[in-house]
Amino acid sequence: MKAVASLVCGQLAVGLIFGLLLTHAFISRPIYAQGILAPPRTENLREAAIKKWEDDIQKLEALDDAQPGSPHHILVVGSSSVRRWDTIERDLAPFQVIQRGFGGAKWSDLAFYIDRLVVPHDFQAVVIFIANGIAGKENDQDPDDMAVWAEFVVERVRQHQPEAAIVLVEVTPSRARYDVWPVIQDVNVHLRRIALSTDNTYTVNTSEHFLTPDGQPRESLFVDDKLHLNDEGYKLWGKLIRRRLDEVLRLQQLYPVATPSDVSAQRDSASGEAAGPSPAS
Repeated sequence: MKAVASLVCGQLAVGLIFGLLLTHAFISRPIYAQGILAPPRTENLREAAIKKWEDDIQKLEALDDAQPGSPHHILVVGSSSVRRWDTIERDLAPFQVIQRGFGGAKWSDLAFYIDRLVVPHDFQAVVIFIANGIAGKENDQDPDDMAVWAEFVVERVRQHQPEAAIVLVEVTPSRARYDVWPVIQDVNVHLRRIALSTDNTYTVNTSEHFLTPDGQPRESLFVDDKLHLNDEGYKLWGKLIRRRLDEVLRLQQLYPVATPSDVSAQRDSASGEAAGPSPAS
């Protein structure tokens, strides 16, 4: 009996120690935006983002006074394809657009700067396109980690404007990164999963439009670097995004999104009705 008791105590002790180690692992991970867990190596990525992007972010912030946004605006935020989109107002007309793109941004970069790029604005929808993180290099990010950063961004936008639509544009296939296209597709699958599992969140699926019938990138839609879109590419891209926005915003008109305050008001009203009329004075 003593041997059995000793064995049980030993197993309990091991379990307790293992549980404490797991708890420490999660607690020690940086937490941002009201409790959303970030992936590992957060501080290293933060330092790299600040070193690379701080000047660009300050330049974008300088535009905010002239473009504060409104409930009618579409905020388009993302990496270099957003920054280089010189015809965005024409391609997304008649929508009023606020354009906030910076270089070769990754999902982790956007997560670190979300409060400075997105939160200052009012908008009826935000369109997000991030194409970096998987480029066939040694420092490529893991698609699962990228998904956590994307979830972080979506949740932070939702906290800022619960009623706004979130539109995630999937990564476009290009010749420059076609060798890692299968891995990039994993990222796109994550984006679709996030959209399907998050209220008022949608994707723009672009792959079938930027690939030939035999599954090769349509190089006529890209500039010489075979990575960024040319004018014809932006026309097609804009058409797909604009069409999705039309669908999403029309859906919102038919089925308005219930905000937390709406839900609370409905709950209070239901409680009052259940209680019955107040006694006469």
